[in-house]
Amino acid sequence: MKIKAIHELGPMLDCILKHLAHITGGWKFTVLMGGRDPRTGEASVFNYHIGELQSGAQFNHAYKDFDAMQAAFLAFTQNC
Repeated sequence: MKIKAIHELGPMLDCILKHLAHITGGWKFTVLMGGRDPRTGEASVFNYHIGELQSGAQFNHAYKDFDAMQAAFLAFTQNC
């Protein structure tokens, strides 16, 4: 059940965030999420973004320190 829910996060977030972007007049969204992988017990982190630059880059590619921010979030999830 947990594995299925984790796999469905992307499509669910896509639907919700695209709707929110539409009704807010084009707001952009970035979501960091993480926790223990039910199959391995290891902490995992995922990100999801709505909105991009004219070049097509999403926030995780446009922000040069995103990898460090995601690593900090991973460390946070490991301590929860």
